[in-house]
Amino acid sequence: MLVLATLIEDAVRTGRVPIQSGITPRDYPSNMGFYAACGIDVPRDKAPGSATYYPITRHDVAQLRSRAAEQGIPIGAHVNLTVGRLAYLITQQTSGDLFYTVKYCLREILRNVAEHSQSDHLLVMGQYWPQLNQVELAVLDQGIGLRAALSENPKFSGLASDRYAIRLALLPSTSGKKVYDASEKVDEPEAEGKWGNSGFGLYVTSQMARRTGSFMIASGDARLEITGNQKRSGAFFLPGTLVSVKMDLARLGRLEPALKQITDRGETIAKRFLTAGADVLASAASRLIMEDED
Repeated sequence: MLVLATLIEDAVRTGRVPIQSGITPRDYPSNMGFYAACGIDVPRDKAPGSATYYPITRHDVAQLRSRAAEQGIPIGAHVNLTVGRLAYLITQQTSGDLFYTVKYCLREILRNVAEHSQSDHLLVMGQYWPQLNQVELAVLDQGIGLRAALSENPKFSGLASDRYAIRLALLPSTSGKKVYDASEKVDEPEAEGKWGNSGFGLYVTSQMARRTGSFMIASGDARLEITGNQKRSGAFFLPGTLVSVKMDLARLGRLEPALKQITDRGETIAKRFLTAGADVLASAASRLIMEDED
């Protein structure tokens, strides 16, 4: 829905297609904000049923960055405050594993957009089905894309393709701000403390999703879908990056033990294969070991 809405909105805005009318407002696309995201004025009339969803909504990323700067706090901390409200609207809860799982995934995806994409805005949507205990989240930006963002790190300059950039981005530590060296021991990126970008957020989110449902990421001309150990590559056709997460929360279990298992394994992978033997630890934010989380 995010991709289609983006394409239609561009066509409507540039006058390449006429604005349609007479669409019944009490349907699923309307309630999920699809027509509004397309730039089509269709009145919303909430349909009966679950209230546990967040309709397609445009967020001003430039404003997130500027407000974080005005408050003198890391962008991750400001994004954390923003996604708390989104997680509540999706789950109708303010605590517990469901709430914190949704908040964690949204925070890590959105902060990557804010810190790396150079996009001025993004689209985000989410829904929770209580009867199935399943959640679905999606975020789309139209920034510089994964390949260009990763290429800003000297270690990854000259990436050959968007497909390779996607696979690289899902490895632990590769999307962080720190360039690790085997001669130094690193606890966390120093400047931002627990909010330092250690490059584990997207890795952890993708691991949680593939273990309990599915994960999809697309950027530039490539797309990768992962369910369990099954991976399927395909084409894509938009600048920027799309991330989609589907999870069965019953299969995830308790959040903090799941995060510990995933981050421990990620640290081992990073040290062995990616950082030339340098010690690298996931940040406190990536591990959810944080004081005053809310």
